[in-house]
Amino acid sequence: MKHIFIINPAAGLTDKTEHIRKELSKREDIEAIVFNTEESGHETQIMKEMLDIFDDEPVRICICGGSGTLSNALDGICVEEMDHVEIAFYPCGLTNDYLKNFKDQGKQFENLNAVLDAKTRNVDFMRCVIDGDDNYVKNELLFVTVGVAANIERMSRFFKFIGGISPSIMYGFCTMIALPFSPTVDYEVYIDGVDYSRDYKLIYIGNSVCMGGGFIPIKKGIDCRDGYINVLLVKRIPFLQSLAFLSDFMHGELVDKHKEQVDFVTCKEIFIKRKDNKIMNINADGEINSDHSWNIKVVNGRMQFAVPSGATFLDDCDELCKCIGESHKTLKECKKARKEAKKKKNKNKKK
Repeated sequence: MKHIFIINPAAGLTDKTEHIRKELSKREDIEAIVFNTEESGHETQIMKEMLDIFDDEPVRICICGGSGTLSNALDGICVEEMDHVEIAFYPCGLTNDYLKNFKDQGKQFENLNAVLDAKTRNVDFMRCVIDGDDNYVKNELLFVTVGVAANIERMSRFFKFIGGISPSIMYGFCTMIALPFSPTVDYEVYIDGVDYSRDYKLIYIGNSVCMGGGFIPIKKGIDCRDGYINVLLVKRIPFLQSLAFLSDFMHGELVDKHKEQVDFVTCKEIFIKRKDNKIMNINADGEINSDHSWNIKVVNGRMQFAVPSGATFLDDCDELCKCIGESHKTLKECKKARKEAKKKKNKNKKK
């Protein structure tokens, strides 16, 4: 198997290129091809070129950078290519948000040798067709947001440029400013074919535990392998409640505390555009996009993601299944079976 490394030297506070190349030089058992990105979006081009060359043989692409580097690199791969392509991630960014799906907060991924030797697990991702053009497609692992969240990300780029600021403080400050001053917009929204069109302050579409900078918009029942995406539709945010909304959005409590202002939907596909046909600002995995429409569809279990030994998903169906000796496709099915098995065990004890 070929190992291809895509390194973003600008990710994080320090350039990890020398460390990565030094570690690779010690591994005589690995045939590695190493690239450094030269500008934003270069990851996509490298991915496409490498998959054109190795179009019929197994490869492992190790993406070394932050959430944006990972997102950009994944845009260069087609669904059909995922049968022979494995994705590995060596975190070099400030937040590395996808790793928050794991119980140990992704510490195992910081060991490059553990990443090199990792076995793959199948995970979901979101395939986003933009402006109805099947040739204009992006792949997202974390989230897509429209409205105030995109404004927050645009504002945060100023502070990222300055550097030296904690991500949680940076995003918290930007959210506190953006929330009261971002208007509601009339959107055309279809979720699994059902019309949800109306004016919204924020639309959040998530496939992961964390949005960015420590924000956990949906706290319970998140599984990046269950074949569903999670949608928050925020209708309005009263000015005097802005700070409360900030806290509740960060800690996954919007649905419980603001039921009149927020709808929560799980789905397989969602279409979004502005009714006035103006350009939307979209924050997708921390990258800002400006387009007319996005059609987002979950692709269940097609991505082979390398998970080092010792790292387990927060809600690991495989681990839970060991308790009852069965195998289930989704976490929901697994938990239901565990509950029934527990009831049966208690019933037998009483007898």
